[in-house]
Amino acid sequence: MKKWFSSKTIWANLLVILAFGIERFMGTDFINAEIGVLLIGFINLILRFVTKEPIQTKKELG
Repeated sequence: MKKWFSSKTIWANLLVILAFGIERFMGTDFINAEIGVLLIGFINLILRFVTKEPIQTKKELG
């Protein structure tokens, strides 16, 4: 099992949240919302297929 901070899926989603937050703060419309949702889904789908091991939870730490 791996730690949460070594998960590509979590990092990709955090970057997306940050990008949309910056975009909203700056008042720009860099990425259309519908296209953004499509991209997020596609990225998560790809990362799901390349994931090889689960994330370690607090229960599993002991």
